Amino acid sequence: FGILVLLAVFLFVTAQSLWKYFSQSYQISSEKIILYQGVFRKRETDIPYERIQTIKQRQWFFFKPFNTIQLLIETAGGDSTKAEASMPAVNFELLELIESYRQGE
Repeated sequence: FGILVLLAVFLFVTAQSLWKYFSQSYQISSEKIILYQGVFRKRETDIPYERIQTIKQRQWFFFKPFNTIQLLIETAGGDSTKAEASMPAVNFELLELIESYRQGE
């Protein structure tokens, strides 16, 4: 019974992660980051670089061989308990690009 419950939890977490990965897209410009979320009801979030306070990165053990990270972007005036934007699996070079735009390069 324990193995069955563990398998069900694993499948649920995997399905949730895949849904989040395939229902999100983003666009990076020199002025802002635009996030598109949703499949049926699309939601667009604009994040200007001057509003970004913190960019957190996570790298799970299974992301390491692919040089992939998860980005969590927190903004001024946003909810303090969760990130304004979450990019579940992006290349490490994207973080460097965002940081260079934030610094005005």
